[in-house]
Amino acid sequence: KLLMTPATGIKLTKTLAAGYTNGGDFTFKIEGNIAGAQVVRLTAEGLEASRTPLASNGILTLKAGQTVYVIGLTAGNYTVSEQIAAGAGYKVSNVKVDGQNVSGKEAAVTLTAQTVTAVEFTNDERGYGNLIVSKDVKHPFTNAPQQITDKAFTFKVTLTGEDVENATFAASGLPGVSSVTTVNGVFTVELKHGQSLTVQSLPENTTYTVEEILDPATDAGYRMDTQNSVTSGTIDAAHPAQGHIVNVYEPAPVDTSLTITGTKTVTDNGGTFDWTGKSFQFKL
Repeated sequence: KLLMTPATGIKLTKTLAAGYTNGGDFTFKIEGNIAGAQVVRLTAEGLEASRTPLASNGILTLKAGQTVYVIGLTAGNYTVSEQIAAGAGYKVSNVKVDGQNVSGKEAAVTLTAQTVTAVEFTNDERGYGNLIVSKDVKHPFTNAPQQITDKAFTFKVTLTGEDVENATFAASGLPGVSSVTTVNGVFTVELKHGQSLTVQSLPENTTYTVEEILDPATDAGYRMDTQNSVTSGTIDAAHPAQGHIVNVYEPAPVDTSLTITGTKTVTDNGGTFDWTGKSFQFKL
């Protein structure tokens, strides 16, 4: 009598979106109790072609259109993620677990004994978009005075996403600035009223925030017009993203009151006139 015990594991499949081609290897990582796990690869006819131990770090590779079985796992929770190198030019566009779309860029899998859970990753070409950071100042004057047009304001731009930390991006629109370099996803720039900087070729789906750094000692009278400012968003390959900061300049009030002090001298020849209750008016 032959007894066969069904495997416990993960069926991992790699696909590409329509219109996208890539003949390279795609790297995946499986996290969980992977001790003793094996990677089984099949022929086109569905026969076993190879069986190798899963690396101790959980790393394995597939090409587009391939499927592997990671078996010898135990019941429990596992995470499957695709390891995409910086500048790879592609992204995870869809993840499915047992045929159902899941949110995010990785698959959380709960295995039960003697079952194989299907996980599918789809890649697509990564798009790129631009971010325009701009500055305007509202003021009560007919024409902006030089103290407004010549004043530079400091902006802190924070980028969050893949391939944006400690990276350099081409830039245009601001004299003397041809690129920006992030430190942990952050860069700063100075803009004057009416100026803008376009940061080019940011990975799509990168999120950004634009923060104006106002110094009370040197920026007195300026406040942000929050209703007309755009301080955050997401990079879209189809349309330039905007980080637009509007300030309102309110001059300090001018005290126009005038105080004059003086002395009134009256000469009474003989001292017989009664001055009680008398007053005097003056005109300036």
